[in-house]
Amino acid sequence: MSKFEAYYDEAERLYVKEGKTQREISELLGISEKTVSLWSVKGDWVRKRKEYLVSTRTGPVEKLKMRFAKLLEDTDDIDAKKTDEMYKIKLLIEKMEGYDVKGAVIDVMDRFATFIRQKEPDQEFIERLKKHTHAFFEEIKNL
Repeated sequence: MSKFEAYYDEAERLYVKEGKTQREISELLGISEKTVSLWSVKGDWVRKRKEYLVSTRTGPVEKLKMRFAKLLEDTDDIDAKKTDEMYKIKLLIEKMEGYDVKGAVIDVMDRFATFIRQKEPDQEFIERLKKHTHAFFEEIKNL
């Protein structure tokens, strides 16, 4: 079995979902940092980590829900510190679940387009920018 077959999936999980650095992954799995770096580039781990961090289905929201559930299970030992932690976790979950990342991106892009129209006298440039912006949103709309 090759190093790739033996360690790639675990290395990717550690980077994307656990937030480990390439050096930490190298040390944990006993493979070179250069190998981890090559896998990271090939697998587009940076993009995957970003997507994971904003995902309400698989990202931090799920971890927060699991922590909240664990705190609820331990009802024999609830104190002010745990109550405070539960309250903060609940607020974070509500805030993160209601956050529409794509909507926020579209809003920012719309504001940027208005700004450019006010500042840029070159209409050909504005038309090219609109064309590229439209193409960009066509590419990402299915993510």
